[in-house]
Amino acid sequence: MSNQDFILKDEAKKVMEMTLGDVRAVTLQTHFRYIREKEGEEGLRKVLDKFKELGYPMDPAKLKPLDWVKTALADLAVIVAKYTFGWEDKDVFDMGNQAPKYSLIVKLFLKTFLSLKRVFQECPKYWAKHFTEGTLKATEFNDKEKYLILHLKHSCYPIMCIFYAGYFLRIGQYVMTQGTKITIEETKCMSKGSPYHEFLIRWE
Repeated sequence: MSNQDFILKDEAKKVMEMTLGDVRAVTLQTHFRYIREKEGEEGLRKVLDKFKELGYPMDPAKLKPLDWVKTALADLAVIVAKYTFGWEDKDVFDMGNQAPKYSLIVKLFLKTFLSLKRVFQECPKYWAKHFTEGTLKATEFNDKEKYLILHLKHSCYPIMCIFYAGYFLRIGQYVMTQGTKITIEETKCMSKGSPYHEFLIRWE
C-alpha cells in the first residue's frame, strides 16, 4: 500500500466516523457524474474501485435520486477524487460550482424564486429537502452595499467548505443579471472553532 493510500484510508476513516446525517442520493450521483465528465469513464472506475477497497462498494446506477444515503459517503466521493487525481482546492471548488447544473430540484427552485434575496431567504427549506442534519440560512442581506451573509451549521469534513463555497456561488450566478461580478468567501469555519460556517457573497 502506497503512502497516499494510507493517507486516504485515514481520511476515509475520519469522515465516516463523523455524524453527518443523511443526504439525498442525487447528491452522490452528481459527484460521480462530475467525476465522469472531468476524468472520463476510466476515472470514475478508479474512484468506484477505491470505494470498494475502502469497504464501501458503490453502484451509482442502483441509486434512486430521492433515496437517503449517508452524507459521509457523498463527502467521501470528493475526498477520494481529490486524492486519486491530485486535485487542488480550485478543482473541488469547481466541482461544487458545477453541481447545481445537474440538479432538477435546483432548477425548479430557482424558477420559483427569481431574486437573489428571495432565493437565499428560502434556503432553509431547500437545505432540509436535501439533508437530514444541519441548517442553512441567510442572516443578512444588504442590497445597498451589495452583499449577503450565509450561515451553514453543518459538521462537514473540512474540504467540503470549499465545495459548498463553489455551490453557493453558482446559485448566486444563476440568479444575478448576466455580466454581474459575484464573489464568495468563507469568513468563519466550524473546523476552526466557529459555531457555524459563514459565507460572504458580494456582487457588483
